[in-house]
Amino acid sequence: MYCKNCGKQLEDDSQFCLHCGMQVEPDVETKGYTPDTPVAVQEPSGTGSYTGGENKKKKAPKRGLVIGIAAVLVVLLGVLAGVFLYGGAGRNLAKQLDLGNRYLEEMDYEQAVIAFTKAIEIDPMSVDAHLGLVEAYIRQGDFETALEAAKKGYDLTGDQRLKEKIDMIESGEIFDSLGRIMKRMGYDDSGNVAWWHIFTYNLKGKEASVTAYNGAGGETGRIDLTYDDEGRMTSGYWLNYSTGQIGLTKYTYEDGRCIRYEDYEDTEGSILSVYETYEYDANDRQIKINRYDADGTMLEYQIPEYDDNGEMIKKSDYYMDMEGNFALNRYHIWEYDENGHCTRYEYYDADGTLQNYNVFEFNEDGTWRSGKHYDGQGNLLYEE
Repeated sequence: MYCKNCGKQLEDDSQFCLHCGMQVEPDVETKGYTPDTPVAVQEPSGTGSYTGGENKKKKAPKRGLVIGIAAVLVVLLGVLAGVFLYGGAGRNLAKQLDLGNRYLEEMDYEQAVIAFTKAIEIDPMSVDAHLGLVEAYIRQGDFETALEAAKKGYDLTGDQRLKEKIDMIESGEIFDSLGRIMKRMGYDDSGNVAWWHIFTYNLKGKEASVTAYNGAGGETGRIDLTYDDEGRMTSGYWLNYSTGQIGLTKYTYEDGRCIRYEDYEDTEGSILSVYETYEYDANDRQIKINRYDADGTMLEYQIPEYDDNGEMIKKSDYYMDMEGNFALNRYHIWEYDENGHCTRYEYYDADGTLQNYNVFEFNEDGTWRSGKHYDGQGNLLYEE
């Protein structure tokens, strides 16, 4: 090795230069040194700087490595941002859907429209948001806007459930998602709209009102249904499927039983048409129904029959003949499924000739789905 001070060659294990007396620094690399090579002498201050030659330069990081690290960071930041944004959007969507459904339950349909609209803005492909918006408009009775919303949602998503909503609304027989009738239409013999009815419901899900319109769209009557503290109907309505006419009905209760029913020709309850009184057995089942005209003259009576489950399966109607005697005039038959839902009703003349019948269908959760009404020959009269 060589002395850093004077450049003389020394023994490899020397600690001092024999020529100048300078202490030898063993930790400094001297391989390949020649006397003509400039030597950096360390300053006594220990600052790490050198004199007597060129300073050593630190190697700069490789350019490729820097670019690689930067690329990885960009990817990671993108992934994190995507997770954050997607997760945030998902939470906001769920929040708006929950709000919309809550407003539907509270019958605050304007707020429900706002909530479902915001949900669609967050995710235009959310079928639940589109269905919720359609439902809000249906319950508002704004069927035209409901149809527009359903068509827009179907164009965006292609979901069959929205197509079913479109078909239902265009048919004129409109139901909400709970299976409640919202609009019913009747037609004349030429297939033209002869009348329609609009229905509303209260917070307990009970029918609140029915409004009747003629084929030209003119209102022909409205009835607000009422209930007592026990939820029993005290005023309702009857309707004529041929003309669309509606009239008021009233119910009177005693000891938990309906003992009187009144039928009025008008919607105000000023013109009594007929009324009925009821008789019961020990099981609170009606065993006789007496029908009178407005003057109190008995017109007919009915005898119900029941199965072991207490369901009425037959009712026979007896009318007064010309001699003042009562004779069988007609009878009715009901059929039920295993859950107690009426699935079929049949109406017969006294001689057993079937006059008409109805078939009813229910969803798996027990909610009403549809009803079809036929004449005695099996021709479909109308569907709801």
